Amino acid sequence: MDSALAAIAAWMPDQRWFGGKGHAPTLRRIGAWELPVDEPGVRVISMLVMDDAPEPPVLYQVPVVERATPGPADDAHLIGVLDDGTRLYDGPHDPAFTDALLELITSGGRAVAHGATAMGHPVAHAPDGRGPETDAARSARRVPAGVLGGEQSNTSIVYRPEGAPPVICKVFRQLHHGDNPDVTLQTALGIAGSPHIPPVVGDVLGEWDDVGRADGRARGHLAFAQEFLPGVEDAWRVALLAAASARDFTEEARALGAAVSEVHASLGASFGHEPSSPDLIAAVAAAWR
Repeated sequence: MDSALAAIAAWMPDQRWFGGKGHAPTLRRIGAWELPVDEPGVRVISMLVMDDAPEPPVLYQVPVVERATPGPADDAHLIGVLDDGTRLYDGPHDPAFTDALLELITSGGRAVAHGATAMGHPVAHAPDGRGPETDAARSARRVPAGVLGGEQSNTSIVYRPEGAPPVICKVFRQLHHGDNPDVTLQTALGIAGSPHIPPVVGDVLGEWDDVGRADGRARGHLAFAQEFLPGVEDAWRVALLAAASARDFTEEARALGAAVSEVHASLGASFGHEPSSPDLIAAVAAAWR
């Protein structure tokens, strides 16, 4: 194991998104993708590392900023120091990574491949002009950003551009082959102009080596960005609070039902639908078990 992998392996068990609680990770490098930066002595690279300790093994995405000297990120986000003195920082907490990531998404750029690829996909405006392209998307560089606390399985970066709505970008930590439904469904709704989701900015789609695939390569989403709506409460929590205070929830429930119906209609128009049948119902029920 090289010194970078050793530093990551020692650091990973303390991260909320690490799924192998109770064991020390056994890491091997699957690939990486690199983003260009203008800052001297700085390298931004996202490593894809397989933890072979559990069964089945788990693939993680670990964005890292390599710095020759101490960077702006707090030492609490320092992964480790390599033998040559290079300092490794957790990417989502370092502006070199956050700026480069938003630029990749909004420009439709392609990262430098090191055994893994990453391509940004900005989402075009909806036909009615209600668009996911924000002022933050049009001027992605040097946008103040911070990590949203409390997440378990992923890392969300909130960008707060001056004079524009904030943007939240979810960096997926555990990677799997195939499209992420959270990305594909919300992107389809955004393109359809649905008013019931935050406008979508775009995503990052990647490829990496996978001996379990017929062609030897896996494909999946690496990150997803959309406008951030701070202070919005979950509908279930709102309903519980109404029940606890004996407040009438009838009109809100009716509006919620109408919104769900409209979302389902938009998804049906975007993806098509299959008439219900006993066999189809049985197949869906079996998939849930």
